[in-house]
Amino acid sequence: MKLYSKIQEVLDNALYHKYNVKSFHLRKVETEDKTECYVVYSLVSTVNYFGDGNPILNKYSIDVNFYYERNQVSDDIVSTILSAIKKALKEVGFIIRTGEHDIYDSMGDFKGLNLEFIYVGAPDEW
Repeated sequence: MKLYSKIQEVLDNALYHKYNVKSFHLRKVETEDKTECYVVYSLVSTVNYFGDGNPILNKYSIDVNFYYERNQVSDDIVSTILSAIKKALKEVGFIIRTGEHDIYDSMGDFKGLNLEFIYVGAPDEW
């Protein structure tokens, strides 16, 4: 399974079905239903490790950005969703690389928080 497909599946299972939070790769795609929260994830970097000229290990860094509408989403809901993201990705082998930090959202009505995860695995794993 490709890395993006796995991340999408994990986030959908953790967020969409329970909290109606949609996840998108690279950028939010407009949908018919209005949402107060959404997630955008992207691959930040890949490091390949070689032994005897052959790839033996890959390290992927993934950004997960959680956006929520200002004054519409409580701190408790934000905390719950961030915990769900962390738990879901940790359960499939991702490691939290950075703590939560604020990010800018050009749409203006949303606030955002970023988390970075890493995944280390065999080259043929994804």
